[in-house]
Amino acid sequence: MPTRRGNFLAALAHRRTAYLPAHFLCDQLSQPQSLPPGLGNDPYDIDIQRFLGGDVLDRIGGGRTVASETPHVQQTIETWADGSIHTTWETPLGRLTKAAMPEQGGLTSFTTDMPIKQPRDYAFLKFMIDDTRYTVDDESVEKASTRLSKVGDDGIVYAAMPESPIEQLIRGWTMLDRLVFDLADCPDVVEDALVAMHALNCQYYELACRHTPAEVVVCWDDANNQQISRRMLEKYWIPAIRDYAGICHRYGKLYVLHDCGRLRGLVDLFPEAGIDAIDWCSPPPTGDVTWGEAQKAFEGRLCIMGATPAPIMRYGTPTRWKRTS
Repeated sequence: MPTRRGNFLAALAHRRTAYLPAHFLCDQLSQPQSLPPGLGNDPYDIDIQRFLGGDVLDRIGGGRTVASETPHVQQTIETWADGSIHTTWETPLGRLTKAAMPEQGGLTSFTTDMPIKQPRDYAFLKFMIDDTRYTVDDESVEKASTRLSKVGDDGIVYAAMPESPIEQLIRGWTMLDRLVFDLADCPDVVEDALVAMHALNCQYYELACRHTPAEVVVCWDDANNQQISRRMLEKYWIPAIRDYAGICHRYGKLYVLHDCGRLRGLVDLFPEAGIDAIDWCSPPPTGDVTWGEAQKAFEGRLCIMGATPAPIMRYGTPTRWKRTS
């Protein structure tokens, strides 16, 4: 009988398993209502997962084992009286600014003003990318090793890596509407930035995969049909993710894509990207593709890490469960 860790890794690698791995998500937004004394201080606590009885998946324990610096860019962060957070990047070519408002609980924030506001701003971003230097973060590597030791044979640990350049632009620099207009009006300018971002990401993957002790790499990409078209996925997303998968596999790592949104019209393209598994393939009502549909589209080339919607878990019946999956 394999260990939980060995069985989990076998599933992600599309090998025969002794049983179907099952993991209960524990984070700031998802925790049991009652826990024994001593549990619950760490929102991702491995001991909570052991208490629940599932396979352990430490989603953040592997960390980001690479540190960065931009020696010719000055970054400042200020909190204004209304609680909004304002970030400024000063480059020799010009300035980029970003504003965000934290939500009341402080777990996340909503961007109210994106850094790229006009086509010339891409040059400032590209300067920042070219100015970035990566080094191994030995402290983070040591922390990842400690988490791996704590998980032991009870499960696996994720090491986080950069998202695709197209998703990085949409979520961090432009928002979707700005990017779509700029791709139509000044495609060369945007694509120059995308090429530079991809080259930098490849450096990160090489360095991180070489040094992380984690066996599984995750990309928190979340490409979905609400923000990226099939044509954009084929042109900008698949080539980048395929390169990252190749780097991971060269270092013996399994490559997992986190994508918990709506995937109809895109899932059949995912096997072309070379990923090993899709984390949180969500059926309705959260997503729009059932596990059966995803299984047919993947043709055995991807492991489906299915995420059961909370309403099904809370109010569902075996009949509804079968229909949904």
